[in-house]
Amino acid sequence: MTVPHPALLIQHDVRAVNGSCLERDLYPYQPKAALVVRPLRHTAEAVSEARFWAQKLLTQWKVEDADAMLLVISELVTNAIEHALPPLELHMRHDPAQQRVWVGVCDGGPALESGSWIASCADDEHGRGLRIVAALADSRGRVSTAQGRATCWVQFRTESA
Repeated sequence: MTVPHPALLIQHDVRAVNGSCLERDLYPYQPKAALVVRPLRHTAEAVSEARFWAQKLLTQWKVEDADAMLLVISELVTNAIEHALPPLELHMRHDPAQQRVWVGVCDGGPALESGSWIASCADDEHGRGLRIVAALADSRGRVSTAQGRATCWVQFRTESA
């Protein structure tokens, strides 16, 4: 049995529809905040695709200083590719009234083996991602559905232009 990283022990009750995580159940601040979902390929290219798509969305939302958010998104997508099964989705919400952005990376649940990148690097070349996430996000957590899917989520306070 795998023990989750201590930073990810926050659990919430999550319902699923067709196996997809419903992040609205995790977002207590503004239920009317629109959820935007971007399916991603379960490949290394998904990291840059997620960053590109998130940058466009954050710009559209007029969120300033998005660099920390983009780094955290990269870390969460990388972890999902290396440690989880497909499918892979990036979920984002913006609540301008509360000045918050919520990001979730939803995957198919834990993989039996680590991905090829983690298997090819030395021990000191990995394992920092969750510490980066913990340092940059205002809050974070992990939820699982009865179908085995999982979402690692983070929330940021923002300032809009």
